[in-house]
Parts: sequence; structure tokens; C-alpha cells
Amino acid sequence: MMISEENIFKHIAKTKNTIVVHPSYQKASEQIEKALRAKIAANVSKNILCLGDPGTGKTTLKNHLKVKYPPMNDSVCIAQPLVCVETPSKPTVKSMAETILVELDDPNFYRGTATQKTNRIKDLFREKKVMMLIVDELQHFVDHCGPSTAKEVSDWLKSLMEDSKVCFVLMGLKRSITLLSINTQLQRRFSQKVYLPPFSITDPESTKIFGGVILQLEQSLATKSPLALTEDLVKRFYFATMGIIDYVTKILITAYEIAMDMGHEGITSETLELAFNEAIWQECKRSKNPFSNTFTWEFLDKPNMPFHDAVERDSMRQTKGGFK
Repeated sequence: MMISEENIFKHIAKTKNTIVVHPSYQKASEQIEKALRAKIAANVSKNILCLGDPGTGKTTLKNHLKVKYPPMNDSVCIAQPLVCVETPSKPTVKSMAETILVELDDPNFYRGTATQKTNRIKDLFREKKVMMLIVDELQHFVDHCGPSTAKEVSDWLKSLMEDSKVCFVLMGLKRSITLLSINTQLQRRFSQKVYLPPFSITDPESTKIFGGVILQLEQSLATKSPLALTEDLVKRFYFATMGIIDYVTKILITAYEIAMDMGHEGITSETLELAFNEAIWQECKRSKNPFSNTFTWEFLDKPNMPFHDAVERDSMRQTKGGFK
């Protein structure tokens, strides 16, 4: 009996929403939550810098924490222990302040000078008993700000931290650390760093962890015929994703959709090969497809390959000192 389209969509949604608590994710989550608990219990402020490659789970972690620590009604007001925002694409003091005010439900977020908006943020932090602010997409400072603007906004963040006594967690791509290098005072306040790196297959333990992640995501699709995950297939997944969990999810979901359309009972090597072409690299030659039996076993990080841009972008930023 073929699975209904409705159930296919439900399985895909479940997989997209699956949080894989692997060691690096768990460590990052525990450190951030510990800082939040310390602030709530003893008013101890600790700031954390959380870095990682694209698709390694930073935003997933932020969203998970946001759900876990929602606004709460108390006798005086709606307490909001955790506030999460994304850095605007072209950050300035004014746009950062407005972004935070929106998350604090200020209906007049667009009114006033930067100083007036900052004062409202401090007032709302106190009123709503905010304990921690998570700022995601920190790399926008590096990608879209000149040095003077980045310095101005980083000084503003430092002052807001000091005046509000709220814990700050800054999240972004690895190159985001450049922002701290131009502001030594801010850098000192983020001595604690946590990393969400891509998975690796450099040793048996890391290979086992990566394989476990693939299995957990594949099992969430609830196919009648589970994927036979061999060591060879784990290696192929690594070459197809560079160990980035977001790509693993995309390949599995696409392979599942293809398998269901073909009337298969589960994901196969054939559907994985087709999924890589559809979800990752449409112009891929068969010899460059990690799931093909003619694959040449080379990393796909050269020009015109799917993982070249990220490597080049980080290199370019380092060469140019971090700012355009």
C-alpha cells in the first residue's frame, strides 16, 4: 500500500523540525542555558560567543532556546527572560535598536533618536525582567559594515551590556570574530566561546557520531525500508555535505520524496544520487556525485563546485582584514 501524500508531507515536516542533539550542539546548549540559569538564580552575568559554519545548527539552537524559555505571566507583568533577535542585513545603531524593540513588543519601535530608543530598551529590559539577549547573524557586521560603523555598533552593544547587566550571546559564522578584534573592550567581555563545527570523519568516533545523525534524521521519515547505512555510505554523505547538517537534511528529504514518487519503500543509493543533483548541485557530472558508483572521491570545494563559495568567502574576509 502506497503512503498518502498527506503522510509524506507530515514526515518531511517532522524531519525538518527534528533537533539532533549531538555532542557539539549539546555542549553549546548547556553552556548558554547555564549562563541563563546563573543570571536568573544569582544575577551573575556571563557573555558567550557562539560561532559555526553555515548550516551547523546555530539558528536551530537559538529557536530551541526561544521555545524553551518563553515569556511568562507574573503578578506584575509578562516576564521575558530570553530575547532573541537577528542582526539586520545592514546593521547600524538605529536598526539594531529597532530590531530589539520589536522583539520587546514596543509599538513605537520606529520613533525617537538612537539614544531614546536605547533608553527604551533598557527600561523594557527591566520591566520584562530580561536575563539574556541572543543576537544571531553576527557576520552581517563583517559583510555589510565598514570599520567605522562596525566599531560604532560594537561600542553601542558594549554600553548596552554594561548598563543593562543582561547576558549577551552573540551568534554567527566563524568570520564574525573579526568584529571583536576591532573592539578590544568588547573582546574581553566575550572570553567564553562555543563552537558548532561541521561533522567530520577523521576518526572512528567522529564517523560514528556523523552516522548517528544521518540515521536519526532518516528514521524520522519513517520509511518501510530503512536505509542501510554502511561506513562507505557515511563517507559518501560526508563528501556530499562537508559534514554540514543542513545539507544532510536536504539530501535525505529530497531522496525520500523521489523514492516515494518512484514507488519505493525507502531511500536507496539511486534516490540519493538523484537527490544530490536536485538539492545540492544541479550541474553535477556523475563522476562528481558522491552517491554515484563512478565518484572520484575528491572534495567539492573548487571553483564552480557547491562548497567553494563558503571557503572563498572566509578566505577573502581574512585577507581583507574582515571588512570591505
